[in-house]
Amino acid sequence: MSNEALKSKGELSYNQFFSVLESKDYFIFYLTANQASLIRKKDVPQVDEFRKFIKEKFQKKFKHI
Repeated sequence: MSNEALKSKGELSYNQFFSVLESKDYFIFYLTANQASLIRKKDVPQVDEFRKFIKEKFQKKFKHI
C-alpha cells in the first residue's frame, strides 16, 4: 500500500486481512472488522483477472455480496 498525499508506504501479507468482499461496484478489503479499503471496479483495467487473483489469494476470506 502507498499513500502519495502522506508520502507513506507499507506492506501487508495476505493472511493479515480480516476478509475481502466483492459487491456490484467495489472490492472491499477489510484489515479489521471495522477498517476497510475500497477499490472501485471501474478503476481496475481487467476486473475478471483481478477477481480470479484475489479469490486465489484469499480463498475462504473472499465473499461476494
